[in-house]
Amino acid sequence: MRVMFFSFALVFLYLSGLSAVQADVSPAYYQAIVPVKTQSAEERKAAAKQGLAVVLVKISGDSSLKSRAGSLNANTAWSYVQSFQYDALLDDDLQGQGFQRNLQLSFDPSVIRKLLSDMNANFWPTSRPKILVWLVEDTANSRRLINKDDSAGALYKGLRHTAMSRGLPLSYPLLDLEDQNKVSADEVWALNEAAIQDASARYSADVIFVGRVSKTSSGRLRATWQFLHAGQSRFYDSQSQNYKEVGSAGLNPLADFLSQRYAISASRPATQLPGIIMHVSNVNGFADYRRLLDYFESQAVFNDIVVEEVSNNILKLRMQAQVPVSQIENTLALNNSLIRDVENSESVLPEWQRPSPSSEPSLLRYRWSN
Repeated sequence: MRVMFFSFALVFLYLSGLSAVQADVSPAYYQAIVPVKTQSAEERKAAAKQGLAVVLVKISGDSSLKSRAGSLNANTAWSYVQSFQYDALLDDDLQGQGFQRNLQLSFDPSVIRKLLSDMNANFWPTSRPKILVWLVEDTANSRRLINKDDSAGALYKGLRHTAMSRGLPLSYPLLDLEDQNKVSADEVWALNEAAIQDASARYSADVIFVGRVSKTSSGRLRATWQFLHAGQSRFYDSQSQNYKEVGSAGLNPLADFLSQRYAISASRPATQLPGIIMHVSNVNGFADYRRLLDYFESQAVFNDIVVEEVSNNILKLRMQAQVPVSQIENTLALNNSLIRDVENSESVLPEWQRPSPSSEPSLLRYRWSN
């Protein structure tokens, strides 16, 4: 990403003497775990092809890439691997099929980005909505809420498996006394939206994901799912043979919904991409300035960021967007560092901050709160 500076003397005085803060990127998005039966080089390459397909789906948000990646050569897939290691395999079912170890593969992010571009595939940045899971299981003996204390259970593992393969950051409620006073397992089972939202408020999640799972007399797993995000709600049902299928049936529709909302479209012509002018207030000193620029540089929705002016603790930026303005606003809403500034009306702004009547770029105003 290229960052250009105008008003050099002003910016230089503002920047002198301090170092940049590095943006944090989770490496898990570019990793895949593939069970293997041997540690041979041939099987490593075959596993790399499987793992690459998983990572392409995870980073694009497009589940159809799993089949498209099947045409890739195993040797080529192996060349994209940055590092690998073998770990213990604890899945009894896989062990019964003859698998001995898990092969953990880490892929080069820059190569993955280029490969997606070559495939004309979307790119879903790793700054993704935080998902709070309310999960209740109904058995012959009880109806109980599931959280991370149940990490050894089959239902928890089923959701975790799909969350890892689709790049969904899940979190679970504490189920402490405060949660218990606000919502019960029966209320979650009844999909009591008001009680669930009340109990969720303390967690500041971007998405509330609710699931209720029971086993039929024939042994099939029946589930009802709901997710709430940005004022929208979705319901759907599923029936599955095992808990891995339960996780896929529950989380894949959510992953598809979120990727369609936040992924950068590969099919949008460059001529249709909007220019953006952004005014960010509350930039108090170089530390704030540098963190703000690092934040924008870490966001894949922006290109060609230009610092045009710094005045009265307000930073004026011009940039090229990779997505529609509405999607930029959705993406920025996921991070508490930037808050929409609704107080600065044009009548009280200095002339340099007011949009030109004939200007084409969209003007956005935010306040830096990091």
